[in-house]
Amino acid sequence: MPNITDDRDDTASENDTRKKDTESKNELEDVFDKEVSEDDEDLEDEETQQNKIKKSTVKYFIDLGLVITFTTTFVTGIIKFSPLTNLFGVNQRTLPMLQISLLHDFGAIIMGFLILGHLFLNWSWFANKTKKGCRKIDKGKLATKLLAAFIVLIILALILQSPEVQRLLFFPDNAIMIDGVGQFEYSSKEITSMRPDIFTEGHFSVFDILAYLDNQSKIDMNYHFDDTMNTYVIDDINGKENWWYMAYYDGGWPEDNVFRMDHYPYKDKMYIRMERESEDTLNKYHDIFRSEVERKSRDDGKVLIGSVIIRGTRDELIFHDVKVTPHNLRYDTLVNGTVTAIDVIMSLGDAGLITYELQWYNTVGTATVKNYFVQKINDDELEGRCGFVYEAGSYNYSGFRGNHIHIPPDIRVINSPEYVEYFWICI
Repeated sequence: MPNITDDRDDTASENDTRKKDTESKNELEDVFDKEVSEDDEDLEDEETQQNKIKKSTVKYFIDLGLVITFTTTFVTGIIKFSPLTNLFGVNQRTLPMLQISLLHDFGAIIMGFLILGHLFLNWSWFANKTKKGCRKIDKGKLATKLLAAFIVLIILALILQSPEVQRLLFFPDNAIMIDGVGQFEYSSKEITSMRPDIFTEGHFSVFDILAYLDNQSKIDMNYHFDDTMNTYVIDDINGKENWWYMAYYDGGWPEDNVFRMDHYPYKDKMYIRMERESEDTLNKYHDIFRSEVERKSRDDGKVLIGSVIIRGTRDELIFHDVKVTPHNLRYDTLVNGTVTAIDVIMSLGDAGLITYELQWYNTVGTATVKNYFVQKINDDELEGRCGFVYEAGSYNYSGFRGNHIHIPPDIRVINSPEYVEYFWICI
């Protein structure tokens, strides 16, 4: 029988071989693709890791900046808060307040930008936390609470519109509080001054308000005029002795004062409160008033100031035995010949010792003032929140112990005080 080869067997063998080659090739490609994929993943992980490192570095420097700017604004804010520095015996006039104010302001601005950056980098976390918090809140209950809060606010707003409620909650205009006696209203148009040697018609002092209330039999006040102090002295109110007062104008705040009550000019929207004071403290005030009158008497009735100090941004000027003459700048309020704190600057200018500029202001911030202020002394001129302020009196009560009170210099009457000081400050 002839030997016959079956072509189907050869074909099957070839197909098996090709199949095996294809499988091997696919396996190699799979291995290669896996290796490439792993390399890509490694690269992505490395890039992600680097991005995380960069983001954490940025966050670190932002947080570091926040710590620095917060510390800066916090410390400078404490220094700028004069009641606190006075409590610790720190005199702001010995500090570079202009630079401190600029540091405070710029620090706050930079801190604001850093906070925005911090919020931007953590926005995803912040948004997720907010969403989770909102999901836990019952929307129905939330809407009810918001509606109730809105209604309460409307009711409160309507209640506060009532004049009677406003009088109960807030100190009304044209009123004076006398501790232990009561709160009394008055009509400023009905009051005449008991110091016609100081005030023109239609103008009066804090003391004149009390005299008016006494004349109206609203209080029972005994008082007398003391020539040795050039002021009226209250003996008692409703049988109670040793009275002193606190007063400040629109936009002001409570402050101690060592200033004659019948010299303190009345202005609209001012706060006045009578308080009991120790007899020893009042005697010290009276001794200062007497020493001023004695000093003026020795100089034939002329105002002569022992020391006038001007502290600018760079220079400190001290003048001794300064003769002050009246310039009648506020002839509308004060009788001609009355000497005020602003006359000190004008008298130094007359003598050629300084140059100065004055400026009339209707308002300062939100407060109504209507007064002249010292705009410039030599090269230092008011700018922004920086300018000259002043004080006058005895060295025993310098600063906020009693001499630095916010009576505008054009209406603050002086009686030969021990010193007058104008100094540069930023608020």
